[in-house]
Amino acid sequence: MKDYHLLVVFFCYVFETIWYNRKVIGKILMKGREYGMKKYIFVSFGFFLIFIGILLGLIFEVPYIKEFDEVIFSFVHSFRNEFFDHFFVIISYMGEAITIVGLCAFLLILPNRRRIGLRVSLVVLVSAIINYAIKTIVARPRPGLMYFISNPPLDYSYPTSYSFPSGHSQTAYLFYVVLVIFLICNYGRHKKMYPFYLTLGFIIPGCLPLSRIYLGVHYPSDVLAGISLGLMLIMLVMGYVNNIPYCRTLMVEIDRPKGTYDPDYQSIYYEENMGYVCDYYKERKKYMRCYVLGIDEAPKKIRCRVIAIIKRKNDIDNILVTVPCRVKMKKKEIKERVSFIEDYYEYSIIML
Repeated sequence: MKDYHLLVVFFCYVFETIWYNRKVIGKILMKGREYGMKKYIFVSFGFFLIFIGILLGLIFEVPYIKEFDEVIFSFVHSFRNEFFDHFFVIISYMGEAITIVGLCAFLLILPNRRRIGLRVSLVVLVSAIINYAIKTIVARPRPGLMYFISNPPLDYSYPTSYSFPSGHSQTAYLFYVVLVIFLICNYGRHKKMYPFYLTLGFIIPGCLPLSRIYLGVHYPSDVLAGISLGLMLIMLVMGYVNNIPYCRTLMVEIDRPKGTYDPDYQSIYYEENMGYVCDYYKERKKYMRCYVLGIDEAPKKIRCRVIAIIKRKNDIDNILVTVPCRVKMKKKEIKERVSFIEDYYEYSIIML
């Protein structure tokens, strides 16, 4: 193990920083608890502990790591054949850095996917930096050519970078899962999309770690450590998505139907449906107002997605603009539809 003492010094520094800032961190956790983040932080910390356990096992050369690697290698390699060779090489190519960067760039270029592309790219960038830093410090060599498949198809070559943790199992795994999370948040859970979501969010990420073991380019402990870090980041992303109203689909209760007058101000006639976010009220016992555009009828409750935020000047609260999951609307149309109330204020519309 190369320069493992640097890692020990690093963790001592982290512990010291946490200890001296424990009151500030406590406040952050309490704030996270208010927004339902506690369970996600707790689960992500569990995955982080798994990673630390594997890392310490490598540093102190604990026998169970080597035994674990040998048992998994012998089991997975017993299934080697020509079909699986081609299949897992293709899967492995789907997790290469150039593939992930290309897909992120593609999402950023698409006019209607830039926000998703930006979020996914940011998460992937953070994961890649963490992975590169740990690989450089730990500097664990690859398993060796004796584990590599014979006659690799599709010009697949043996990688020369460090082994721990697996970048495919961490960053590429993270990319596909997080992409599906943000797609579901923005476009809903449509039954027609289930096969796509299943392939992109479960089958490909599930096969990526296995492909690294099958091809013999990573130790199973590298893969397990990479998955642990990837899942840790996924839990934090899910905590973010599930607790910020404009990052997900919402259940909205309409209490100001279209075609009615305001019960408190009879001069206000509602040309569009208006309501509040049920989940937000349930969690915080206060209203978050929203417009429900794109529907003529006024059901008591409806699941919508947030497409914009209206920020009023000299007003603390923001108002969400929601539409049914399959409805699309541009900024100009939103401005025309909400003008019956918003023209009384100085406001701006932020598209999501």
